[in-house]
Amino acid sequence: MQLPISIDVTLTFVVIGVLGWFVLDMRSILKAGQRKNQLSIDGRWQDLEKHFERTSRTHRPFVWFHRKYLLPGNIQTQHALFLYNQGRLEEALAKTDEAIQQIESKPSIFHSFHSSATRNTLYGALRTRTLILTGLGRYDEARTADAKLQKMAQPQSVENGGMALLEYYCGHLDRALALAEAMPPKKTQHDSMRALASLVHCMKGNYDDALRMLEFTPATVSKFYSSSGMESLSGSPDGAKLIELQQRKLEKIFPPARMIMLAQVYNSREDFENAGLALDEAEKSLGPEPGLQMAYCRQRACCYAGLGKEVETERYIERMRAIAKELPKRSFFWESHSATARSYLHLRRFKDALAELAKAQQHVLHPIERHTTTYMIALANEGVGNKHEAEAKYRLVIADEIQSCLREKAIAALASPPA
Repeated sequence: MQLPISIDVTLTFVVIGVLGWFVLDMRSILKAGQRKNQLSIDGRWQDLEKHFERTSRTHRPFVWFHRKYLLPGNIQTQHALFLYNQGRLEEALAKTDEAIQQIESKPSIFHSFHSSATRNTLYGALRTRTLILTGLGRYDEARTADAKLQKMAQPQSVENGGMALLEYYCGHLDRALALAEAMPPKKTQHDSMRALASLVHCMKGNYDDALRMLEFTPATVSKFYSSSGMESLSGSPDGAKLIELQQRKLEKIFPPARMIMLAQVYNSREDFENAGLALDEAEKSLGPEPGLQMAYCRQRACCYAGLGKEVETERYIERMRAIAKELPKRSFFWESHSATARSYLHLRRFKDALAELAKAQQHVLHPIERHTTTYMIALANEGVGNKHEAEAKYRLVIADEIQSCLREKAIAALASPPA
C-alpha cells in the first residue's frame, strides 16, 4: 500500500527538480547576456572572446537544447560580428557560415518553435555575411549573400545596410546614398545608414546635406525589442538588468558616433572650431570600442592639424598608431596612415605626408580608399613641387570615375594655369 505513495512522492520531487533545473538554465541565458554586455562596456575584448567560446560549449542541458534545436545560430552570429569588429574577417566568415548551416539544419519537428526569431536570426546571419565579404573586398560573393537573403524574404524585401556600405566602398556613391536614405527610421540599422549617407554626401562635397543626415536622435535599447518583448524581459530582475546593461553599452556607441561623424563633416569643410566642439561632446560618452576610438583620434588629429596645433596633432597620431598596433586590422592601418597624412597636409609637412601615404597604399583594398589616397598623394606631390607626379595622380583620380568632390578638385587642378 505504501509503494504508490512513494512513487508519487518521487515523481513529484523529480518534476520539481527538472522544473527548477529548467528555470536555472533559462536564467543562465540572461546572466550570460549580462556578462557579455558588461565585458563590452569594460572593453575586455579577450575575456569577451573567451565568453563566446564558453557559451557555445555550454554544459547546461536545457540551454544546449534551446540553442541547438529551438533557436540555433544566434550565438555564432554574435561571435561572428565580434570577430569582424576585431578585424579577423576570415574567422568571422567561418563563424557566420556555421551559424547559417545550423539554422538551415533545424529539425522540421521544431520549426514551429521560435519560428519568427529563427527567421530573423537567419536574416541577421546573411546580413553579417554580406558585411564580412564586403570587408574582404569579395563584392560579388557579398551580392550573392544579399540575393539569397532577398529570395528568402519574398514576396517582401529585407533591408540590408551592408549593401549600401558595399556600394560606397566600390565608389558607387549615388547607389550607396539611395540605399542608405531608404532605410526606414524604425529599423535597427537606421542610425548607421544615416551616418553612411552623411559620409557619402561629404565625399560628394554636399556638406549641408551631410550635416542634415546627422540630425537624428540616437537609438535606445527599446528599438531592438518589440513592445511585448521589452515588457516581458523587463518583468524579471535579471531581464531588467540585461536591458540596463544593453542601454549603457549603446550610450557609449551611438551618441558619440554621431558626434564624431559631425566632426568629420566639419573637418572636411575646414570648420575646425566646430569640429573640436563636436569631438568634445563625443569624448563625454565615448566607450572603449576600438573602431570608435580610432575614428575619434583620426578626427581629433585632423582638427588639431587644421588649427595648426602640431604637438596636439602628434599626440593623437601616436594614439592611432597604438590602436592599430594593439588591434592589427587592415582597415586600421589604412585609416591611421591616411589620417596622419591628411594631418600633415594641413600642417604643410608634405614630405612626411608622402611617407605616410606610401604606407597607406600598402593597405588599400576598396576603390574608394584608392581614390582618396591617390588624391592626397597628388596634393602632397604638388606641395613638394613634383608637378608632373601630381598631374599624373590627378589623372588617376579622374580615371576612377567616382563622382566625388575629389574628382572635381582634380579636374580643376589640371585646368588651372601654371603658377
